[in-house]
Amino acid sequence: MSELDEAMLTHIDYMINVEKRPFTFKDFVSFYVDGKEYNMKHGTFRNKISALKKLDKVEIVFNSAGLAFYTLKGVMVGKPIPSNHMGVSYTNTFYYYIQDLILDKNSIHDIHLKFETNDIWSLFSSNPTFKLNFFSKDIKLGKWKINDDNDIYSLVTIHRTNTVSIVISCSYHPFPLDISGIIDLSNVLTRIEERISKMVHDSMNEIFFSNVMERPEIIIPTYKEWIVTMWHFGADSMVEYSGEKFSMKWNTAENIMIQAYSKVFKNRKCRIRLERHESPNKRFLEAIEEKINNNGEFLK
Repeated sequence: MSELDEAMLTHIDYMINVEKRPFTFKDFVSFYVDGKEYNMKHGTFRNKISALKKLDKVEIVFNSAGLAFYTLKGVMVGKPIPSNHMGVSYTNTFYYYIQDLILDKNSIHDIHLKFETNDIWSLFSSNPTFKLNFFSKDIKLGKWKINDDNDIYSLVTIHRTNTVSIVISCSYHPFPLDISGIIDLSNVLTRIEERISKMVHDSMNEIFFSNVMERPEIIIPTYKEWIVTMWHFGADSMVEYSGEKFSMKWNTAENIMIQAYSKVFKNRKCRIRLERHESPNKRFLEAIEEKINNNGEFLK
């Protein structure tokens, strides 16, 4: 066994049995044993950990943000708290609490999408029924109620770049990332697509009332091709929360915002919601498929 191997095992023993916490690669970039500094590159750490796992000396405790946390085989330690990339201390007891929450299904809500099509802004800006924003020249088609419970709304805006943006506000009605949830969301998007197409058709008839006038060809792409620019991905606690209202935010090293807050629902019950603000910037079907395939623990 090399000197570095011995130093590594000594350092692991100290973190597990004295500090009572799991360890990661970051603990070995630069570390001291008996007053001597040691350094380890990621490839070296990976090889040594692989060897220790084969010898049944270490095991993985948890994965967070692509970082693996380890412990000695058979030694139980608490769930790790990401510190550097989220700015949260290992001693933050509240963070330990939310890590241990029993969560409902992973879901998405507050979904932002967009698509482009030629001449759509010119069409609606020529229709006196619709008003232009004085500064941006945007045209809002309206806030549409999607379901009878008043908990899903959509806001459709036409920009003068011929980009159409759609926001689905559904904070009280997140869509679970399962077959039923995706079908429900697809039905919502289908209704929005059909309504936009109808409004285009009606505006055409209203403005280009004469067959002599040349009508522009405005094609509304299927919602499956719309680009998801942002959504909130997360889960609600299965148990009710009765403490003071709160809201906490962190930014990860990948510039993704994570938020934990108390959410009061329409039945006046309060639960803790954990969510991550993501920007897939991919077509709807591609973004959904990727999210379902990677639908693991929320804070991974």
